[in-house]
Amino acid sequence: MYITTFINACKKIINMDNLCVVIVAFETMYDLWVFEQRKRDNELKTMLQNQVSEPDLCISVDSSLNHYYELFQMKANAMKADVFYFMYGMWRKPIIKETNFWTRVIH
Repeated sequence: MYITTFINACKKIINMDNLCVVIVAFETMYDLWVFEQRKRDNELKTMLQNQVSEPDLCISVDSSLNHYYELFQMKANAMKADVFYFMYGMWRKPIIKETNFWTRVIH
């Protein structure tokens, strides 16, 4: 769901002038992905507590695996724009905090 929007956005804007735009788009999509993953985790916990049938559980697990596949696709597309952003773990921190850090270091 999110991945097609992200892929289309990346195809349109990947160039050196719009590098930051790709990263901001990834961060936005990643936040949505985390929100969705938390929701899926809670659903899975509920299913396990209520002892849902095995076929229903398999469907939920497969859905979660596909959700992770979407995350890896989002990362791969964003890495085409800036691989160092991911190599140094900066994607785990909001870009605003990083910008503030560099502003303080320069001054």
